[in-house]
Amino acid sequence: MASLAGTGAGFLALLFWAMTIGLSRSLMEKIGTFTAGSLIFLMAGSISCLRYYLRRKATPGRRRFSPLVVTGCGLLFVAYMVFLYSGIGLAGSKLAVLAVALLNYLWPTFIILFSILLLGSRANWLILPGVVVATSGTGLAVTAASGLPAKELFSAFNPNNPVFFLGLGAGITWGLYSVVTRKFAQVSDSGLPFYLLATGLLLGLLRYFFPEQSRWSLTAWGELSFMVIFPTLLAYNLWETGIRRGNIALLSTVSYLVPVLSTLASCAYLRVKPAPAIWVASLLVATGAALCHFSLKKNC
Repeated sequence: MASLAGTGAGFLALLFWAMTIGLSRSLMEKIGTFTAGSLIFLMAGSISCLRYYLRRKATPGRRRFSPLVVTGCGLLFVAYMVFLYSGIGLAGSKLAVLAVALLNYLWPTFIILFSILLLGSRANWLILPGVVVATSGTGLAVTAASGLPAKELFSAFNPNNPVFFLGLGAGITWGLYSVVTRKFAQVSDSGLPFYLLATGLLLGLLRYFFPEQSRWSLTAWGELSFMVIFPTLLAYNLWETGIRRGNIALLSTVSYLVPVLSTLASCAYLRVKPAPAIWVASLLVATGAALCHFSLKKNC
């Protein structure tokens, strides 16, 4: 049974991610995409591993670790981060970056799909219009945030560009990671501290293949510290709790709101009046998410 506390933890993770997407972009522009990702995950992973070691020392006992489950979930977690950061880092233009972001935002749809395939959820015909409407709202939110015409944004979707597949791979792997973690939650404890550390090491390796110019300042250090604590160390642990113990069907549908909340947060931070399209996007996302939620017969 899903717990209310677990679902609340998942909601809080989504809020952290939505409120800090703009800050993440600012940090990447200053020190580089792979540099930022590597340092964020190395620091968050080190803190998580130290916390895990201290808790284990304070409360010795048998941990339930399935090597197969931890390895499989770890590979999916790391693959998602590599797809996402590589897509952003290798995108040759602002349009390509936005295309990667939009494809990444398909992960709520893939959580719903994999929940049906792997968790035994059942859905009626409302799932199709729900997904279409919610995804349309997501696309409109991303477009409105960029200030670019929708036609210009969607022209960036070139099947011959490998960045296209990196963005799509990110959406698929995060959806699959979330559902597989839930499916085997009773079989194995979470290996999240090790996933974070492994991600940081791999992104650090990629940084040497794709050298970046970093401009360090007090602002950059402050943004890095914030990114380590809130959207990484706290949010990923909260999401892990949410998908393991909470209502994953509800979390997947509410996840469609992340790009909308992110855009509104950025407007509030910059003291800019939101474009009218944002409110239309909000309505589309809310309507689509509601249709998706009510179409699911079993709340996992």
